[in-house]
Amino acid sequence: KITGWQQNKKGEDYFFSISNFSEILRNLVLNERLNINEAFNFNRILGEKGDTFLQKIPCGLTFSEMNKTIQYFIEIYNKTKDINKIMLNLDFSTKDLFLQSIVNFRYPKYCYYKNKFENYIKDLNLPKGVIVNYDKNFEIENYQLIINFENREKLLEKIKLILDSLNKQIDKEVLFISNKNLFNEE
Repeated sequence: KITGWQQNKKGEDYFFSISNFSEILRNLVLNERLNINEAFNFNRILGEKGDTFLQKIPCGLTFSEMNKTIQYFIEIYNKTKDINKIMLNLDFSTKDLFLQSIVNFRYPKYCYYKNKFENYIKDLNLPKGVIVNYDKNFEIENYQLIINFENREKLLEKIKLILDSLNKQIDKEVLFISNKNLFNEE
């Protein structure tokens, strides 16, 4: 069973192309760690040049994480045409750092805005136990303020600290009012 296998002519192309895959790429497909479509595209575009990348990918990626990684790598490669530049910008030390670094490299504007927003929230200096929830993709302008408290006095104390913090931010750019503020070009 190979995930993503096609029927007819395309299936024959896949069958013959698997024999041309590098051992690493072939094993990813045959061990159901990578969709044949992603492997086919990866091999077509990079061939064995892509092995240096495949060898460095941290262990433990799920099937969908591996497929997304290969998709992003191909998209990045098609823009840069430089495997070394891509690899220098990725953090292969852990699975989580690797996944974050490939997303950051693939979506630099998103990374910039996300960091900008997270720094804004951090600058609010909210008291312990107060959390701002927001849509991590910035598609929905719906924010939640969660306040954990033990009793009425602690709640009033946290509300006062939140108000003081917001008042200190009055002259600063307010990022979470709307996406128009968040994504305006500088």
